[in-house]
Amino acid sequence: MSSSGGKRPIRAYVDIETTGLNRYQYELTVVGVCLEHGRSRRVVQFYDSTLTRKNILDALADADVLYTFNGERFDLPFIRHHLGLNLAKHLEHCDLTYRCWDRGLWGGQKKVEYRLGISRKTAVLTEPMPLTCGLSAKKTAASACSKSP
Repeated sequence: MSSSGGKRPIRAYVDIETTGLNRYQYELTVVGVCLEHGRSRRVVQFYDSTLTRKNILDALADADVLYTFNGERFDLPFIRHHLGLNLAKHLEHCDLTYRCWDRGLWGGQKKVEYRLGISRKTAVLTEPMPLTCGLSAKKTAASACSKSP
């Protein structure tokens, strides 16, 4: 989507909410996007009539890299099935699950957050919960998991 060309990259963190675990049986209800550029951060949540392919693409238009936690196996397939949108074709995608595993941080997102000292209660106090806390945790996990062990 965007090319930073020597500038500080714009990172996007995506998290979803669904009514169940099977994308063929359950609905996609919310897509949350956190855009980070330097110290600036903007969070957008799409739901109901705003949950569209166009709105998500517009939100990610300036992003250089997309971060998820288990997104390769869950979030991105759900989005692709329900919105016909393959985000991995639009952006470089980094699934933090595998980076965390490479550093001995096993388990789901909540377990990894706990091991990294990330509290969902205090992660973000000024934005809607719980999705935003997951996005903030992804940002912290991205930083922790990208450092050398």
